[in-house]
Parts: sequence; C-alpha cells; structure tokens
Amino acid sequence: MEYCETIHKTLKPGGLWVNIGPLLWHYADQPEEQQIELPWEEIEQLIPKMGFTFRKREWKKCYYTNRLNSMLNIEYNSIFFSCTKDISEDDEEKEEIGEEGEEEDEEIKDQSE
Repeated sequence: MEYCETIHKTLKPGGLWVNIGPLLWHYADQPEEQQIELPWEEIEQLIPKMGFTFRKREWKKCYYTNRLNSMLNIEYNSIFFSCTKDISEDDEEKEEIGEEGEEEDEEIKDQSE
C-alpha cells in the first residue's frame, strides 16, 4: 500500500485523489521488487483507514492498446473512484497557526506603509 501512503503524504488536507484504471499498482519493470495485487474489495476497506473519504465509486470499461480495425483489443473492467484526504485535528491547528501568521504579516505590512 506504498502507493496509497505516497498519495496521502503528497495531498494537502482536503485534497482530491481521482483514480481510474485497473488496480495494477506494482513495479512492472522491476521484477526484483516484491509485488502484490489486492482485489478492489480489500483496497476499498483500506483507503478509509488510511485517512481518505470516498466521494464516488463506479466501474468503467477502459481500453488498452486499442485499434479500431484490430482483432486484438484489451479491455479492463476498471474502478473509477475519487476521495478526499481527511482533515485531522493537527491539520486544523496548523491552519489556525497559519491564519494567525497571515494576520501578523498583514499588520506588519500595514505598519510599514
């Protein structure tokens, strides 16, 4: 679940994660790396535990290496989902401190003018 952890670290609180595609989160070009592909039912249970709230979930057909007149077309039954990163109490405290700092900056700016 490194993939989800990385997204959680990268997004700001309240940030939006949009995902579509097959759940092939692995190192395709790195066979020496340990890999595991979890089914959607397990990922669906883990994502909220990692600090996200689902907004939307639906299955979509996605095509890979598709050519109009080709006999070979690869179709994935993919999950589309969006979720937001939860806002923790620590995040709210940081936001309040940031707002106080902005107010102080404005006061200093006003005094210098």
